[in-house]
Amino acid sequence: MKTYLLIGSSLALLAVVLGAFGAHGILPKVAHIVLEPTRSQPMQVYKTGVEYQFYHALAIVLSALLFKFQPEKQFLTANFCFLLGTIIFSGSLYTITLGYAFNKPLTWLGAITPIGGLLFITGWIFFIIGCTKFKF
Repeated sequence: MKTYLLIGSSLALLAVVLGAFGAHGILPKVAHIVLEPTRSQPMQVYKTGVEYQFYHALAIVLSALLFKFQPEKQFLTANFCFLLGTIIFSGSLYTITLGYAFNKPLTWLGAITPIGGLLFITGWIFFIIGCTKFKF
């Protein structure tokens, strides 16, 4: 579980770094881009990736700590889902935004973003199951 504590805290750190990079490095390159009225501007897409990465980094840390006190395999499965979900969900949103920043939109990546979302949902289901077995 020490590995997941390190992964979760590293993802949280990376979320802060990516948020700052987005605000100062990407925003100036994409601020002028307006997508379809039903879609967000590229910077909002990027911020969504950062937010979800941060939430799930904290979930990984919490799950790792809970596993330390109650070693239920559901916490391990939850962490795997949170990690893979972050890579797919946030990673695809970052890549889409960077594509706009360099005038090479990779909007097709939006098709894989929901897979990351499904992994988040699956992770939370396993987290909840693990919590039901937790003895306080």
